[in-house]
Amino acid sequence: MTIYFYEAGILTVQDPVLIRYRATEGFNPTLKIVKPMKEAFTFPLLFEPGEGWEYSVGIDWAAWAVERVTKMSFLDYMEKHIWGPLGIKSMAFHPKTKPACMEKLTDMSARSGGVNPIFGIPADPEGKVEYTDNHVWGLEPDGIAAGAGGFGSAFEYQKILQSICADDEKLLKRSTVEEMFKPQLSEASRQAW
Repeated sequence: MTIYFYEAGILTVQDPVLIRYRATEGFNPTLKIVKPMKEAFTFPLLFEPGEGWEYSVGIDWAAWAVERVTKMSFLDYMEKHIWGPLGIKSMAFHPKTKPACMEKLTDMSARSGGVNPIFGIPADPEGKVEYTDNHVWGLEPDGIAAGAGGFGSAFEYQKILQSICADDEKLLKRSTVEEMFKPQLSEASRQAW
């Protein structure tokens, strides 16, 4: 059984083995921000790369690697190399810093009674549904990273997908797109899924 919980303000998925490991460090699953993300996301591999598959924070580490290699923030990198070439104006990982993104967010509702501190579900599933003006779950500005996803319109996200599928080389070389559409998982990884 895999358990979902927030750690350092971001949703992560933990294998029971990692949950037991984290318990030896005195860590209990909670929605409370407990440490900076890079510090919180330091746990051992469950298997060698390519030998299995598990939800993880690997995409967050990939974004931090991009920052280190390019000497740019991941947001600046996305603006320059992804969103800019496609004319995308209202995508962001931190929508409160981008008015064009905030203008497009929809109204939201939440159940009264708060949230279960471990699983992020309503503490009272029968609680009254009430309007909230918190369009971004209270994780701003530091709680969202590459792995937690970005904010943007479906139309602008479609521009990214269109560029990749059209193989127009605005974002990726043709050889990279070809590689993306080849099977990438080993037999062990496919069986783990």
